[in-house]
Amino acid sequence: MIQFIYPMQYAHLGGAVETKLKLKLLDTEGLSAPVSQVFVGNIQLILSGGYWVSQNTLALGASNDQSFEVKLVLDDGSEVEAQDLVINNHGGSTVTKAGMQRIHFARGLALDVHDQKLYVSDPFKAKILSLDLKTGISNTLFQLPPSEDLVADLSWPLGVDVVNDKLYLLQDTYSYDKNLGDQRYHIKLHRIDATTGESSEYSDSNIDKPNFRVNSVRNIFVDTEKNFLPTTISSGSFAAIFSIDNRKSNSLVRWFIEGGVEGKTSSLSIDGNQLKADYTVSSFAFNPIDSRLYVARTYSDAEKSGSAGIVAVEAERDPLDGLSISADLWVNTPDITAPSAMLFTPDASVLYIADSARIWILNTETKAITLLSSSDIFPNKKGEGVSLGGNITAMALDQSAGILYAAADTDGVLAIDIKTGNRIAILK
Repeated sequence: MIQFIYPMQYAHLGGAVETKLKLKLLDTEGLSAPVSQVFVGNIQLILSGGYWVSQNTLALGASNDQSFEVKLVLDDGSEVEAQDLVINNHGGSTVTKAGMQRIHFARGLALDVHDQKLYVSDPFKAKILSLDLKTGISNTLFQLPPSEDLVADLSWPLGVDVVNDKLYLLQDTYSYDKNLGDQRYHIKLHRIDATTGESSEYSDSNIDKPNFRVNSVRNIFVDTEKNFLPTTISSGSFAAIFSIDNRKSNSLVRWFIEGGVEGKTSSLSIDGNQLKADYTVSSFAFNPIDSRLYVARTYSDAEKSGSAGIVAVEAERDPLDGLSISADLWVNTPDITAPSAMLFTPDASVLYIADSARIWILNTETKAITLLSSSDIFPNKKGEGVSLGGNITAMALDQSAGILYAAADTDGVLAIDIKTGNRIAILK
């Protein structure tokens, strides 16, 4: 089997006239000899770092469902035909077809690198798709009834527990009670078996307490290893999910996911004035090295102005004073106007920041910010391919493959080459 890394099987290339190629060979034990050469169409690929890559570019047409033959040449001189590479390219930067299943909104994103599965939430259709990155084929893993209000701005953030094959969804739904005139969001936690789709549901345990219930969430951090906040209840510490209530920017929300307290929620106040009411929390990311949450903040309305910034949130437990959660300004980001999603690399050397139709690279040591990819003509375009759209809500990284995945709302799911900034759509 062949896993097409870039472009991915059934991807849309945004009207590109040519592309370089990257793929990985899987399950070659049954071949009569080792593979010495790989050809896609008339382009030869060479082995580099476990992947087969092309030095030259493959010429493309402007149609969908283009098929290119793939041939393996073995050391004994024999040849093996593999599955064709199928790509789409009609419509220029406007994606007309990508992947094997349609998606309305791509909002939440979670990547299982080991199993090469990408999970995508579509709150408009109230479902989660499982995309097999090895084959390019997607299936509906989980389905719920759609929200009562079809125009509600829903997030459906996802997180994955790779070790236990569990997927976590914070399902926000909007309801309107005609009798009481009560409009509000409801948040539920779903723990989903990533293999079978079977799930357990947990309602907000503070749903009837207006001052404590969760109002809105856009991001999720699954802390199965209890790195951020070792929470002690009785004699044990329990894994939890964390998010920040976007309507109460200084409120950290915790959902327990083990130890007999599954689904129990609690709101934890963040000390200081770095996330006060003047600010809106637009996204956050967990740093796996220093075990802090990094929160992107912007000003809450047009009357309040100033630079956007990233705030470091740290939890400490003092034997005398108890739990303390502090927030300190880490860096101002004046060139970043709408930070909608963030993601650290595994070594935390880089923080990726999605900002409207741009994705930035922030060097965490020097604080230098450079552009990775942009479909904005002004001030400068970076990378080729499909449009980034204007609302990237989640990102996931396969660092070995060199691919950054992005949930781009109505523009589908994108794959971005982290070396070139080139972009393709893999699900739309």
